[in-house]
Amino acid sequence: MNSYTYILFCLLGVVYLASTVTAATVSFNLAARGLITKEEDEDDGPDPFAKVFKNGGSAQRSETLTDKQFPQWSYRFSFTYVPSDRLTVELTDNDTGGDDIMGSVDVSPVDLDKDVDRDIRGHGLWAGRIRFLNVVYS
Repeated sequence: MNSYTYILFCLLGVVYLASTVTAATVSFNLAARGLITKEEDEDDGPDPFAKVFKNGGSAQRSETLTDKQFPQWSYRFSFTYVPSDRLTVELTDNDTGGDDIMGSVDVSPVDLDKDVDRDIRGHGLWAGRIRFLNVVYS
């Protein structure tokens, strides 16, 4: 087999593999704990909401919870995905003077059902932990 034939077979293999990847749906709720706020917010807890982005695109947004350092959102996130997709969860403190991003975490949709808390990082610092709840794949 010459090198051109080999390259053609490799390209056909990639096209075949890409065509066999099927999309699935995942839905979940979110909870967080130990959220760290800015110094001027120390008298009361954060007013957090969550945004989840798929591959950096448009986001789904939860409701805002008031004075919650340990929030659990009732909003149900739902995404259609392929295994190579990435989800970014961004937690934001809803403030009157302007919202403050507390931090974010990136995760693969195929790993959401693992029973672990994930570190939220904001500006290179630990900002709390997030957990995916009631994960359903279909």
